[in-house]
Amino acid sequence: MEERVQRGMALLDEKNPGWERKIDLKILNMVDRHACILGQLYTEYSLGLGPLAISSGIPYGFNNSGLSWKQAIRQRLDLGPGIFIRGEPTDFEVIPSSHVV
Repeated sequence: MEERVQRGMALLDEKNPGWERKIDLKILNMVDRHACILGQLYTEYSLGLGPLAISSGIPYGFNNSGLSWKQAIRQRLDLGPGIFIRGEPTDFEVIPSSHVV
C-alpha cells in the first residue's frame, strides 16, 4: 500500500473513526470532488480539509488513484476478491459474488 494512503488512513482513523465503512467503493472516484474519499465523508473534497486540520490532501494520498484506496479499504474491511458492495455510502452490505445477479 502506498505510504501516502497509509498516512491518510491513519489521519482518518484519528479524526473520523469508522470512516472506511462510510465509503461507497462502487462510486469512489478520486478525481470527482464529491465521490472521492473526502467528498464522501465531508460532502466535498475541500470541505474535508478543515475537519482534518490540513491545508492539502496530497501528503495524505487524497489525490491518489482510487485503486490504491479501494485496495486499502477492501483490505481493512477484509473483503476478498469477487466481493461487491451495494448501497448507500453510510449503509452498505457485503454480498458474495456468487449471490450477485
